[in-house]
Amino acid sequence: MDFTTLDAVKLWLGITSTADDDLLTSLITAVSAAMVLYLARDISSQNYTETRDGSGGTRMAFQNYPVTAISQVQVDGTNIPPSPAPLQPGYVFDDRFITLYGYCFTAGRSNVQLGYTAGYADIPAEIAQAATELAALRYAEKDRIGVNAQSVGSETVHYLVRTLPMSVQAVLDAYRKVIPL
Repeated sequence: MDFTTLDAVKLWLGITSTADDDLLTSLITAVSAAMVLYLARDISSQNYTETRDGSGGTRMAFQNYPVTAISQVQVDGTNIPPSPAPLQPGYVFDDRFITLYGYCFTAGRSNVQLGYTAGYADIPAEIAQAATELAALRYAEKDRIGVNAQSVGSETVHYLVRTLPMSVQAVLDAYRKVIPL
């Protein structure tokens, strides 16, 4: 899933021509894929099934987030129902964790099965803007690949050479998966 649109990038760049649409579309897809790698997770909404080791506790973090729905919670072959009321037996969840009441994630290997939906149905606006800016930057850099300074008359222009601009990195860091589960 691309994190921004061709129209958004062209608007940011002030381009009205269609001459570079194929190039810009390719850059958008490449930038989106690079952002997924940096985030260490796919943020688009999709279904997940996890088989996990039980720890003996009552709380477990999901490997993918934000969680929006749960389809299955099973421990040692027993289906755990949603909790019908606060603190009643069953499970409750928020966007990152599942908590059991009256049950536990029994210690064991591969004895917990979780089925759920996680991710964003719509790309968050700040990520879309970061993708727009990064695609635009890559487009602008196409004429100066490998150049970090350029002299024009008596002036020298220095280009900041970074994998990710600090503004884009700051946005992505807020969504980045940093703790492997």
